[in-house]
Amino acid sequence: MSMYQVPGNKMDSSNLATVFGPNVLRQGKTGKFQMDGMDQMAQNDDVIAVVKDLIDFHAAVFRVRLSFKLHSLCLPL
Repeated sequence: MSMYQVPGNKMDSSNLATVFGPNVLRQGKTGKFQMDGMDQMAQNDDVIAVVKDLIDFHAAVFRVRLSFKLHSLCLPL
């Protein structure tokens, strides 16, 4: 079970990573060759693991310093 699961919501970080991971992180098209099914599945497992960690540790990964927040509030639009 994920550390950020909301009661009543069955979409934990693992499920979210499975759904969104392959769309968020995917290998660019090189045009040189097509990956076979096993290579593609292995790549998807890696992508899902990375996206799951990004979700689970979002507070640390996407931390913004308070001084940056204050500075950006003072910038003219």
